[in-house]
Formats: sequence, structure tokens, C-alpha cells
Amino acid sequence: GQEAIAACSRHIQAIFDHALASGNERERQSALWLAGRLPHSHMDDETRAGRPDLQDTLRRRWDAAKMDEALDRSAGLLGEASQSTAGLEAFMDSLELAEFHAQQAADAEGAAGRARAEELLAALQSPLAEHFAEMLRKGQLLELETALGVLGNA
Repeated sequence: GQEAIAACSRHIQAIFDHALASGNERERQSALWLAGRLPHSHMDDETRAGRPDLQDTLRRRWDAAKMDEALDRSAGLLGEASQSTAGLEAFMDSLELAEFHAQQAADAEGAAGRARAEELLAALQSPLAEHFAEMLRKGQLLELETALGVLGNA
């Protein structure tokens, strides 16, 4: 029985890996559903306590992948974020999504994602300050207020 469960687990992981690599959301959801249908091992509840099952493990991997996608998107928006309010809003939305997935991902991946988010914010700080100063010099107070509101809402 355990060998059959292990073999099914490997196949489900392969389906999941393919779905992540290809971006096939339906296939990913199917793999998660199948993982949830696998019987738990014959360990007693005390031995199994604290150990994630296959479905939880795959869900955390998906969250880590989604976190990475959102961080990559944020990195791509850095230039635009320091030049326009719409770009800043898109950057902050993407970063917020990354932080959500970082909370759901496994501890190591989540910590790495949070560190990368901090790096992106640090990289934005100086060019954004320059942009805000320029807006202030030009008297674009309404636009500046809007941009500051985007930061305040994040």
C-alpha cells in the first residue's frame, strides 16, 4: 500500500511540476486536488503532527512560484514606478501580491521573498524621492498627494 501511495505521489508531483513550468493553471489545480485525495500514511497522529502532507507541500511550492512571479513583475516595474503614479501603483500592487504569497510559502522561500521585496523597495527609494522632489518643484501638488496616497495605502 505504501509503495502505491509513494508512486502516486511521485506522479502527482510530476504533473504539478509540469503545470508550474508550463503555467497550466487547470493542471496545477488538478494535481493539488489529486494530492488531497491520497490517503495519509499509516503513521499515528502524533508522528504525523507538524508534517505537511503532499497537498500542503505542493500548495506552498505554488505560493513560492507565484511570489517569484510577482517579485519579477515588481522588478520590471521599478523604472516606471519611479516616474509615474500609475507605475508606482502597479509596482506596489505586485509587491503586495508577492508578500501575500510569501506568507503562504514555506519559511525559507517566504523569507527569501521578503528579503527580495525589501531590496526592491530600497532600490526604488532614491529615484522615487527625486521624482517627488521634481513634482514639488513643478508645483504638481495634487499628483504628489496622489502618489503619496499610493504609498500610504500599501
